[in-house]
Amino acid sequence: MMLWLALFMTAHASPELGASPELGASPELGASPELGTSPELGVSPELGASAIGLVRSDGPAGAGARVTVGFPARAAWAVEGQLEGGATSAGGFAAARVAGRIFANRTEDGGLGVLLGAGAMLDERGLDPRLTLGIAGVPVGRGRARFRIEAGAEIGLAGLDALHFGVGGVLWKREGERIPRPEKEPEPVPIEEPEAEPVLAEVPEDLPEITVQPDGAMVWIPHPVCAWAPASEAGALLAEYGGEQPVQVRAPGFLPGTVDAAGGAVSLERAPEQGAIVVVGWPGDVVRFDGDEVSTDPTGVVVTNAPPGPVLLDVVGYGRVAQVDAYVGDGMALWVRVPPPEPVRVLFGSGSASVSGSVLGQIQAIAEAMGDGHLLLRGGSSPEGNADANARLGRRRAESVRAALIAAGAPPEQVHLGESEIADGPPGPQQRRVTLTPLRSAP
Repeated sequence: MMLWLALFMTAHASPELGASPELGASPELGASPELGTSPELGVSPELGASAIGLVRSDGPAGAGARVTVGFPARAAWAVEGQLEGGATSAGGFAAARVAGRIFANRTEDGGLGVLLGAGAMLDERGLDPRLTLGIAGVPVGRGRARFRIEAGAEIGLAGLDALHFGVGGVLWKREGERIPRPEKEPEPVPIEEPEAEPVLAEVPEDLPEITVQPDGAMVWIPHPVCAWAPASEAGALLAEYGGEQPVQVRAPGFLPGTVDAAGGAVSLERAPEQGAIVVVGWPGDVVRFDGDEVSTDPTGVVVTNAPPGPVLLDVVGYGRVAQVDAYVGDGMALWVRVPPPEPVRVLFGSGSASVSGSVLGQIQAIAEAMGDGHLLLRGGSSPEGNADANARLGRRRAESVRAALIAAGAPPEQVHLGESEIADGPPGPQQRRVTLTPLRSAP
């Protein structure tokens, strides 16, 4: 058997067989599309033969031969029919199958791939269907002597039945029709078109001409133009406008003006210098400056214009007058926070609820500085003596101060009476009092 296998391998290494297009020994055939070196795909049939060896799982071993008719339809795979026969130590065998080769790296010699087949084998045990799994097309040899080694497994109904191996090549191949492989279209080369010359609109010879002082003034061109333009460049837009109504002219720091759309001259008047003051106080405060009075909003804020320069502010409310010195810049806003009003005390003599002459001036000043604020009056007394009598005394003291405030001009609806309070600690003049507490709103 070894002699027969050697003779078969020698036949495959002959020059005639080496010139096979699958073996790639000829320059012309070496460019065969099946071998992956041509931009075409081969579809011609080929005839091959192999010497095989067989080892069965139950012990017998033998050898035989295989004849293959293949159809390499694509560069990555091929379909073939196989017939084989031989003998083992247990008897002869014959097999037929249809197989497919899937190449992992197709080369000039066929390439490494996987063999998948299905068929049947007849031996002394009978006819048994088979599946074949193996490695196909492992190239060996150099020059014109090139072979392919195959190895695989035969799987029958009972499981793994045999292992086989072989060496073979292509005996004959007919050159058939070749289907051109679509070539990749070249990417289009962008053609740079020359830049178009700008088309200048025709400009009328007689354009409206506007002269404006100061320089840098802007002109508003009405519909259908609807755009601002420098006075020096407004002629073409005014011609496009074509209206008869005067157009507006503006410049920073100047009062707005108008000019005839057909052309003309205008000199804008400078705007008076102006600043602003933001005063943050209490709701009900009144801000007095430059002979004007402005009441704060419900949040206690006043925003008003003021000429640039030093400004003296009087913030009046809740019986207090707060003066603020400030300086306003041209086009600037000055922010001023006013201290909040604090409680005030009016003192009384021991056991007395009458307002003495010494505090009438104080009460008069509070009444004049009420603004729109509200005050809560709570009379107090020292802790000695009867508690109920002290509470009634504190109430009468608060009523006396309220009456004095109203008499001095305070609005009655802004002066409110509260509960009496009994002072703690040792007796003293500070305990015989009425406390005036500012309220952000009426109780």
